[in-house]
Amino acid sequence: MKQLLIKALNLLYENACCICSNPCQGYSVCKFCENNFVIRSENYLKRVDDFVVLSWAYYDGKLRQGIINLKNGKKRLANYFGYKLVELWEKILVQIPNKNIMVIPVPSHKYRIKERGYCQSSLIAGVFAKKLGLTFSEDLVIRQKETKFMNNLINIKERKENIDNAFKLINPIPKNIEHIILVDDILTSGSTLGELARTIYRDCSDINLIGVTVASGDKN
Repeated sequence: MKQLLIKALNLLYENACCICSNPCQGYSVCKFCENNFVIRSENYLKRVDDFVVLSWAYYDGKLRQGIINLKNGKKRLANYFGYKLVELWEKILVQIPNKNIMVIPVPSHKYRIKERGYCQSSLIAGVFAKKLGLTFSEDLVIRQKETKFMNNLINIKERKENIDNAFKLINPIPKNIEHIILVDDILTSGSTLGELARTIYRDCSDINLIGVTVASGDKN
């Protein structure tokens, strides 16, 4: 009887929406929550310093809650978000030879990883790279500085100071790599992706960087 109850609870969990907990027929996100997402059908392209960032949706409502839930243990959402980034990538027909691309996540600090048990950007980036057949590495860059949560900071100046010198390149970029895709969950001011880009450019100034994020915080 106990085993049957456990199986029933596991089945219920697997079929529950990772955002609202309502039934969703085996998917990570139910149709009600999906319909609440504001997809960036046109204004998905942003510029951060000298490179372009592609963002799938607007950071608000159910999507905002979904990203929070991913950080708080709902790891199945990484698959969902990873597939959505693949759809975005294929939709805009980014034509780059696969053998020359490396996908890297925006790394979390080791204390944050210890607290959560994982880095959510690494999970998303891993799914994205695997689906597209791209080289994936989470051993290229580390976050050497334990930063504050960006949404707790008031302005861009504070965010830039918070992320300044936060990253460190710990392994050389392979010589055959010409393009690096930086994957993150959220784009707000661009300070984090900008600092990561500067860290990579210091070692390899001729690399082509492209950012890809699940969401960005502005509607324009």
